[in-house]
Amino acid sequence: MGKVLIKKEKKEFIPELNKTVIVQKAKKYLIEDTDKDYATEYGIIAHKDFSKDKAVSSTGKEFFVLEPEFIDYYKRIKRLPQTISLKDIGTIITTCGINKNSIVAESGTGSAGLTSFLAMVCKKVHSYDIEDAHLELSKKTLEKLKIKNVVLKKHDIYKNFPVKNVDVVCLDVPEPWHAVKSAMNAVKKGGFIVSYSPCITQSMEFVEAVRKEENLLYIKTVETIERAWKIEGKAVRPKSELSHSAFISFVRRLG
Repeated sequence: MGKVLIKKEKKEFIPELNKTVIVQKAKKYLIEDTDKDYATEYGIIAHKDFSKDKAVSSTGKEFFVLEPEFIDYYKRIKRLPQTISLKDIGTIITTCGINKNSIVAESGTGSAGLTSFLAMVCKKVHSYDIEDAHLELSKKTLEKLKIKNVVLKKHDIYKNFPVKNVDVVCLDVPEPWHAVKSAMNAVKKGGFIVSYSPCITQSMEFVEAVRKEENLLYIKTVETIERAWKIEGKAVRPKSELSHSAFISFVRRLG
């Protein structure tokens, strides 16, 4: 078991501005080997201090010592360029009502970003990809996160899904419209099909294919927008531009 070290932000009163401002941002460190001392830009922290609530570096800087959570390890995994964002993962899980009893099939495993979160929430995940490199990376990710309820397999889901009667099918593939029939055959009656696409034209073709199927109901396509805000005393303003990542289409099987 590792540890998380957090150094709180540093504030100083600036006479010229007549106000207190943050002069040093908070920093977080994930320590995976707690049997060794850890070097930071604020000095070295002795490994014997990892068992305490607070640790002091060789330069006298104070750190809070915490037990790591899943998200701390997740943020350290190796990601491919188009790994699904946390905000979109949340949208998928909540819109489909994925829970501890759910069985999910997904395609386009990638670096196992969505796979990992699904596995933490649901009963079992069947994940498919056609790239050996992606599957190898995903295997390492799942091992690092100690996730065991995922079945990884090399398979072309445009042809079919090897599983049946799952609660949710998630598609993260270049041409999701070619996977509509195979997804429909894999998901149970009342279950959901989700398509995640970076381009709206992909979503358009997917929805068009869905509407040709009598037993499928197109629900909606959403774009989850996120913008960080900076709050310092009475100074409140957007910290970043509106962030677009992808378009997510939701479908439900009726019969």
